[in-house]
Amino acid sequence: MVDHPTKGHSLRWRILIWMTLVAIGPLVIMAVQGYHCARQAIVSSEEGHLQAVLELRKGRIKSWLARIESEFRFLEVSPCVRGICGGERADPAASCGDACNLFADLQTGAPFYTYLASYDESWRTIASSNGATACHVDSAAPAEPFRRQLGTGSGLRWLPPAADPEGRLIMPVGCRVRDRGGGRTAFIAGAVDVSRILDPVISDRSGLGRTGRAYLLSASGRYPAGPPAPYPAVPGSVERYRNAQGEQVLGVSTNLPDLAGVLVVEIDESEAFAWLDTLRARALVTGLATLVLVLLIAIRGAGLLARPLRGLAGVARSIAGGHREERAPFDGSQEAREVAGAFNHMLDELEAAQRRLLRTASLAAVGELSSSIVHEMRNPLSSIKMNLQALEKRVADDRRYAELASIASQQVTRLERMLSELLGYGRPLELQLEPLEFAEVVSEARELVRPAGERRGVEIELRDFAEGRRFAGDREQIRRALTNLMTNAVREARTRVTLSAEALDHGIRISVDDDGEGIAEARMGELFQPFFTTRPEGTGLGLAIVKKIAEVHGGSVDACNLPPKGARFGISLPWEGPGDEPHPGD
Repeated sequence: MVDHPTKGHSLRWRILIWMTLVAIGPLVIMAVQGYHCARQAIVSSEEGHLQAVLELRKGRIKSWLARIESEFRFLEVSPCVRGICGGERADPAASCGDACNLFADLQTGAPFYTYLASYDESWRTIASSNGATACHVDSAAPAEPFRRQLGTGSGLRWLPPAADPEGRLIMPVGCRVRDRGGGRTAFIAGAVDVSRILDPVISDRSGLGRTGRAYLLSASGRYPAGPPAPYPAVPGSVERYRNAQGEQVLGVSTNLPDLAGVLVVEIDESEAFAWLDTLRARALVTGLATLVLVLLIAIRGAGLLARPLRGLAGVARSIAGGHREERAPFDGSQEAREVAGAFNHMLDELEAAQRRLLRTASLAAVGELSSSIVHEMRNPLSSIKMNLQALEKRVADDRRYAELASIASQQVTRLERMLSELLGYGRPLELQLEPLEFAEVVSEARELVRPAGERRGVEIELRDFAEGRRFAGDREQIRRALTNLMTNAVREARTRVTLSAEALDHGIRISVDDDGEGIAEARMGELFQPFFTTRPEGTGLGLAIVKKIAEVHGGSVDACNLPPKGARFGISLPWEGPGDEPHPGD
């Protein structure tokens, strides 16, 4: 089944679809790349932000620990403490009052100490304070593990904080002290309420936004109180994970060896990437606007690209409707003009081919008709000619009848020549191609016409500008065409006929010029038509035969007037002959 030619998508829609797809592809790629780059930029920004928040809090915690260490160093070098508060301890409260007062003052300035006390080598209380002004001597000694640690060396010692019954994080701290003489040893011990240090750090919302949070993870659990939670495994690196509540977060952590824990700062991913939602909405609006613009441009471009083809289709339909002179307009792009030119050239060639076909059919019909006519008329004409010749001899003495008989005999001869030319014009030509030179072919034709020229006093001149180049042709047919042109030129010329040849890119051009009166403009279009002649004795087939010979060789003929007087007839022949086949000899 043959599909209707209008079925399927039109070229305009195909162009529109392809241009849309070509536009959507880069838009999607740019959107994905933009989203990825924006996400990476936010991750980098959040990484720097969270790390800055974490370092700030870590710095505050370390500053508190440094303060504690500084205060214990002060206690370690304090004279009242290094004096071990007297010797025999008969009245500990009186002899160690300065130490008790120092402990109380220190607790007043640093309320995160739950107690401070000094002990002798046997871990008996020398002086202690729980924040009151009285000196207490009944303070319990630290636990055995901490006492062993204090006895290992000088400098501040502490244990990881642990939760007390009240839920506070308590961290034991202390140091060993020697008296000024170096003979006796004492110990300073205390307890630090780490919660009072961490609470301001953890509860500080600066830099944490709406969903950010900070907490400390230690062996004893999470502070503020809560179940142990996942946290970034690599300290200092921002990671994406789900926290204890199952929320997707971005977090960063750092180790706090002094507190035997990990400080974590995290923020909900929804808040961190909130800008991406705005960016996504803006990108969607921008993409849709760009797509609409691309569609408008694509529709316009598709229409412009398809319009020349629609024009060609309209011209083709018009020609099919009988308007054979219709041609495609030269508008639009360079490619459209080239297509229109090729289309018009094709139409011209088809029209020329149709004319040649009609002429060939006409010639075939003329040839068939002429063969029949010549066959039927040749015998009667021969009989008439013989009888006229006999009659001409019988009336030779009568001048009047002799002249009439002579005229009749001439007309019979003219009829015979016309019938012979008609037979030759209608007969198909079979070329015998061979390499020819202008000089040798035209010399043969000039010898045939020379007697007529001498009788009329006309000189025949040759000019060869073809530089001896050979062309493919039938020697007899070319000579016949040149003889016809030269014969006509000698009859029209006053003093000179010039034959010339020049080499062109596509072939050779042979011109026959005369210095006669020229050709009437009204007759110019009829010169090469069969049976057209301006002479009473002419048959009207000479120039038609010349045209036929030229076209059979793949060439053409033309005629024009020369200034100030004269006419030019030209034959243009291809180098290779008809059919673009190289001729032998080249």
